[in-house]
This record gives sequence, C-alpha cells and structure tokens, in this order.
Amino acid sequence: MTDRSITRPIVYTFGAFELDTRNKTLMRDGNSVACTGQRFELLALLLDNAGELVRRETIRSSLWPDRHVAYDLAINGCVRDLRQILGENSDEIFIKTVPKHGYVFVAEVTAKSPVPALPRIGFVGALAASVTVLAVAIGLWAMGAFNFSAPTPSNLHNPSDAALAAYVRAQSLYETHQPGSAERASALFRDAIGHDENYALAWAGLADSLYYGGTDLPPDIDASRQAATHALRLDPTLARAVLRQADIAFAHDWDSTRAAALFEQALALDPGDVTIRHSYSAFLLATGQPDRASEELSAALAIDPLSAVMTSDLAWTQSLSGQHEAALETCAILAELAPGDARSLACSLRPLLGLGRLTEAASIARQIMTAGDHNVPAMTPTDTLAAFWTWRLQTGENPVGLAIAYARSGDVPATLGALERAYAQRHRLLPFVHLYPEFRALLDHPRFQAIAPFGAHARISI
Repeated sequence: MTDRSITRPIVYTFGAFELDTRNKTLMRDGNSVACTGQRFELLALLLDNAGELVRRETIRSSLWPDRHVAYDLAINGCVRDLRQILGENSDEIFIKTVPKHGYVFVAEVTAKSPVPALPRIGFVGALAASVTVLAVAIGLWAMGAFNFSAPTPSNLHNPSDAALAAYVRAQSLYETHQPGSAERASALFRDAIGHDENYALAWAGLADSLYYGGTDLPPDIDASRQAATHALRLDPTLARAVLRQADIAFAHDWDSTRAAALFEQALALDPGDVTIRHSYSAFLLATGQPDRASEELSAALAIDPLSAVMTSDLAWTQSLSGQHEAALETCAILAELAPGDARSLACSLRPLLGLGRLTEAASIARQIMTAGDHNVPAMTPTDTLAAFWTWRLQTGENPVGLAIAYARSGDVPATLGALERAYAQRHRLLPFVHLYPEFRALLDHPRFQAIAPFGAHARISI
C-alpha cells in the first residue's frame, strides 16, 4: 500500500459520488450523503489507495491508533456501513473483500490534487500490475514501515508476493461466479500454492472452488476435503477451512453430530463471517431447528443486508418452516434488492402456494414460464399451475426439483425415482426433502425413509 498522506488529493470522484477530503463531505449527484467519523476516514483511506490492497492492520492503525477496541468487529461494521451508504448491490460493487487480508476499492476513481499525485488505476489495471504493487506493500511491511498491531494467529504466515498476487486474482475471479470462473480461479489458487505451499488461505480458497465447482468445473468433494484439511494443518484458526469441513460433513457425509461441532467451531473462530452463519442456518433448518435457522440468517443479513442470495434463502427457510406471510415480506425485500432477477420472480411462489392463494401463485408461475420463453395460453389458475409443473419436468432441472414436479402431478413412483437419483448423486438439496410439503405424504414410505438423510427431523411443526 502506498502512503499518500502528503499529496492526498482534495476531491475524489467515483460513480455518482464526490468525496472532499478537505471539507470532509460526501456528495451523490450533488446531494449531501451522511458519512462521518471512521466511516469517512475509511472511505478516504480506500480512495487514497484505489485499486490496491489495504490491509486490515493498516485500517486498524489508521482509524484507531491509540484505542483499545474490538478491531475485527469494528472494521467489519465500518465496511458494512460504507457499503450501505454507497448503495452497493450486485450490479455496482465499490469495495472488494480479500478475506483475512483487507479490502480493495475496485471502482474507477479520478482525483483533483493540490500537487501532482500518483496516477489512479482501476481494479483490472491493478491486477495486471499486482505483483509489483504487492511486492512493494509486503516489502514495506517487512521493514516495519507500517505500525501494525500484533498479528492474529491466522496472519502469522506472510505469503510471498507472487503467492499473494495469485490469491487476490483467484479470489476476485471466484467471487464473480461467471461461466469459466471456477476453473480459472482453481488454477490460480493452485498457482498461489505453487509459489508458497504454506499459504493456508490459498489452500482454503482451493477447497472452496473444488467444493462448489461451476459450469466448467464439476465439484470434487474429496479433493475439497483434502485441501481444507491441509489448510487447517497450516493454520488451525482458519474459520473458512473449518466451514468447508462443516459443509462437507453436513451436505455430503450427512453426519449431523460432526457437522454441528464444526459449525460451532467456525462461528467461535469468526462470529462476524456471514458465510458461516448462512451455511449454519441451512444445517439448522435441515435438522429440525427452523427458528434458530431464521435467527442465524437474520444475523447474517444484519451484517450484509444487501445480499440477494441470503435474502432469498431466508424466504425459503421461512416458507419451509410454515412462516409463509413472513416469507412474502422477505420476498418483497428481495424484489427491491434484485429487481428483475429470476430468483426474485420465483421467491413468492412457494409461500403463495402455502397460503392457498392460487390465483396469485398462478400469476407468478405464468411469469416464470414466460421468462423461460414458454408461451402460456389463457387458462384457470389450477390449470396454469398444472402446466407449470409439467413445464418444470420438461426443462430437465435437478433431480430434487423434478421430484417436486412429479409429486405435484401425483406420480409417486416417478417422485421416488427422482429422489433416489438425487441420493445417488449426494445432491445438496437432499438434506431438506423431509421439509417439502410436496413429500409430506411420503414421510412413512420405506423408499423415502431410506433416502432422506435427516428424515428423523421430519416431525417438526411446519
């Protein structure tokens, strides 16, 4: 990171915003935006180093040099507030998180400086020059140029500059979830490990990319498990790697006892990590604890209120728990966060069905089919919904989705056959099948009981 305090520009502009460092004001389209105290100072610090990694330790020493505070929670809270102030959403990202390292301001920035200042480069340009930039940053750090506080255990290992550069590129690419990104991110995580085999975060990133896979990279659970285990050998405090082990124990091994212990361990290591709370909520729902599941998702959304994925999952959790009115309210929030998104469109279908509001459910079903380039003639709500389930069967979606469609059409043998295929694939929706109302009539069926991993929890009140 570069120290620009001497030649700090007076005004930064990015997107619709203008930040004046001398008068300590933030404007959006000419209107004043409330941004004061540490939030303003953090934004100014990120803008001072736009396109570059600003380490968490630097943020600590800059914002709280002589105060004893819970730094990690304070930094997380400041970043969360800044994202809300700037109105971040899935279409406009200003601040990119580099887990365990810090943050990068990724939007294009221009500056008016009282004296010549260093040129601004965007995030793409920064990545192209990342080896040089990161080498300088790490070199200054090693020489004690920054007054960092004592490192936490997970930061004791300082990766090589090439390893850190590869990791930053891999993590940024992986988080785009674009076609082809999983395979390229996995290769870059391996590249980081090749530069520094003791880099625990790179092993954890590799575990993530192998676990989820992508359109170009099938999930490899065994390899993901091995990578997470290796990451924890290097750094037993790495919550991200513990989370990956917890997810595998839950969604693949179907070992609820081990999964519960690992989720609790991950939370104890990093209680502010929304990903841990998000995954833990799914486990709690599957194991008959819907209220706690909603609480964990709500806590995660308090940290990251702009997450469309978590908002959608909260609605799904509420609906499967029988809280259909609450689910509809959450769906309304999702529609504001991600207008026009397919997830937003489909969100309210299940709660509407649960409430018996068939006319409204049929309208949503019609919109979904129309968005899928399927022409739907005028018909009754009941016939529209029947056509929707038939259409879902023809689209060839995942086996659990097919089982739901078969169950809605009353075809029990086909329903059980689809669920057995999901069982053979270790499909990640299978732990929740005992919660779907479509399968309620099958709870006592021997074939259903043989494939429902957490079927013993099917008697919760929903």
